[in-house]
Amino acid sequence: MAEVKATLSVLPLTPYNEPVQASLEPREQYITKVVVWFRRNQAGLVGVALFDRENRILPDKHSLDDWLYGDGQRQEFEMDYDLGAGPHLLHVRAYSDDDLYTRKIEVTVTVFDVSLRRLAEQRSRTD
Repeated sequence: MAEVKATLSVLPLTPYNEPVQASLEPREQYITKVVVWFRRNQAGLVGVALFDRENRILPDKHSLDDWLYGDGQRQEFEMDYDLGAGPHLLHVRAYSDDDLYTRKIEVTVTVFDVSLRRLAEQRSRTD
């Protein structure tokens, strides 16, 4: 397993249709967990989304909202998301309605290789 991380500084009044973006290039194929850390006092003024190239992963496509929001909390998402054949490219995008402060968002993505997935599947079949 490996982790790839992004820290975004989101300037005041960064519009949602022109978000700040950080790119991640994991070598591994499967996402097992995503952690988004919203610092204190963000009061839901900052939105974050995670994309696999141009396909939104978080919030998922069934969500009523296009962005994740928080205030002084870590949001953890367990998943089994296959990035497909490499090279892999993830985008973390964020915007801010805050008109005064630059806000920081941290995103950590835990990934693992397809060979480890096959080994885990083989072990579960033998149990």
